[in-house]
Amino acid sequence: MHVAEPVDSTLPLFVYGTLRNDVEPNMAHLLEPVADLIGAASVRGRLLDLGSYPGLVSDPVATSLVRGQLWRLRDPLVTLPALDSYEGCGPGDALPHEYARRALRVETGSDRVTRAWGYEFLGSEAGLRVLPSGDYAHLD
Repeated sequence: MHVAEPVDSTLPLFVYGTLRNDVEPNMAHLLEPVADLIGAASVRGRLLDLGSYPGLVSDPVATSLVRGQLWRLRDPLVTLPALDSYEGCGPGDALPHEYARRALRVETGSDRVTRAWGYEFLGSEAGLRVLPSGDYAHLD
């Protein structure tokens, strides 16, 4: 069983799939009223094709990058639990969860590294296609 990490209200949010504002269709309308876009960012790891949405498997030593966006949450103590529910990993969601919210190592421009919340895929990778571009906005 996975329990969401305690909320650290100082961390921004890394999004790489349907919550991005530059993919179609997107669910960024859930973030835009409660967060401010910081800019482009990436996480070392793999982006998996789960059908109508992707899954991130982070790997700090990987050479491949998963590209996304970094958002500053205006009220993380309210927004993160709502996003946990959206991602199916809230306290009321059935187990096993497909995702977990974790503090990830995120890279931004000029080799800058920070920590940010992100939703990592917990399921089996068997039979899933890795998206080589690592960018849900540019599927290949």
